This record gives sequence, C-alpha cells and structure tokens, in this order.
Amino acid sequence: MAGGVASPARNWVMGFAAKRPRSLRARAFALLARREFSRAELRRRLAPFSENPAEVEQLLDEFVAAGHLSEQRFADSTVRRRGENHGSGISETGHGKIP
Repeated sequence: MAGGVASPARNWVMGFAAKRPRSLRARAFALLARREFSRAELRRRLAPFSENPAEVEQLLDEFVAAGHLSEQRFADSTVRRRGENHGSGISETGHGKIP
C-alpha cells in the first residue's frame, strides 16, 4: 500500500470488489466466463437481480444476437463435460469397456 492507498488487486483479494453492486450484464458475463449456460438457466440465475423480467429477457436476446449465449455450445459443453466425468464407454479399440 503505497501512500495509504490499497491497490485494486489488493481490494479484490480482500473482497471489497465483490461487495460493489454489479450490473445485470456484468453478472451475466461473469457467469458465462466460468462455463456455458442454457438460456433458461442463465435467466434463472439473473432473475433475483432484476425487478423486471423483461429486462432479463432483453439482455438474453442481446447475448444470443452477439453470440455470447448459445444453446448449441451449451449442449456441446454439457455432453463433453459428462463424457469427461463418466467416460465414453468406448475403448481405443472401439469395443465397449470390459467390466
């Protein structure tokens, strides 16, 4: 802390940045930065932070139009994630796994 002023990084670490109110758009980007979401799931996650459901729908429409939100990417990532967690059931030889 030079001159008694905390650096932005230090504020983030100390949790001060997390206490600032974030816009609906910033919340949506923060969620999508972690993983893909379906439109319905993102709507559910954002709804508690907006008094107007139309505001959430408008933002979701904008995200779809801009390519930030995609049902196809969500489906692909879900299949990929489940495959990584549970295995594909097919060995390298093309046969099913041997019990």
